[in-house]
Formats: sequence, structure tokens, C-alpha cells
Amino acid sequence: MEYVTQEIVERLTREMTMISKVLVLIAEQKGVIRRNLMMPGWSPPEIHRPGGPYALITSLCLFLYDRARRRFRLDGLLPGTSVEEVRDNTGFEFDCPEAIGELRPPDSERLSLLRNRVAGEVAETYPEFARARLGWQG
Repeated sequence: MEYVTQEIVERLTREMTMISKVLVLIAEQKGVIRRNLMMPGWSPPEIHRPGGPYALITSLCLFLYDRARRRFRLDGLLPGTSVEEVRDNTGFEFDCPEAIGELRPPDSERLSLLRNRVAGEVAETYPEFARARLGWQG
């Protein structure tokens, strides 16, 4: 499978646009490559993925992933954000409960975990993102 390059991640981060489908290249036998358009968060049955998405955090909100429905669900809004703003800035459909609350800022323990352990792990693959978005100093 082709992995998304850091350049693509940085471009998508700058544009703050969510995409509705991802072109995934899957290498198969005898050098034949099959192209697949996939919805975010799921793979065709013939592709084994033991993990998968759990949550998606953006500059506007938090989505949680519902594996059974193969869809993201809006779980909380960052202060000052509306559901309409999330819909206007998200390029895929998502589930939304009738009542959606505002997310609380992380406490100091969680911030420390994000800025150190999580940022360090992310920095192994995306060092610029870890520095710019997570405050990684490593």
C-alpha cells in the first residue's frame, strides 16, 4: 500500500479540508496494482486491518468512529464552533446527535502526555507536524 506522504499531510492540514474518498493503491501478485476508492475508515473485506480509526480530532471538533456503521459521529465541538461550521468544513458525511456538547480543554496531565509521549511517537513519522501542532521539542 502507498502511504500518504508528509507533503500531502501538510497540504491537507494547511487547507483544513476533509476528503470524502481516498485513493488507495494495493500491490497484488505478479506486480499488478489495483486502485481502490475507499470511504474514510474502512477497507474492503479482503483487506485485513486489525486496527482502524477510533477518533478524528480537527481544529473544530472531535469525531468518534462507529465501526459497525463505517461512519464518523460528531462527539464534541471545540469552544466557539457550531455544527454548521463543522459541516461546511468537512468533505464527508457524518452522524450527529441531536444534542452536542462543547469539549473541555485537556487538563495538565493530558497536555503533558500529548506534548511528550504522543508527540514523540508522532514525530517519528511526521516531525514537522509534531513540532508545529503538538509542541514537540525533541
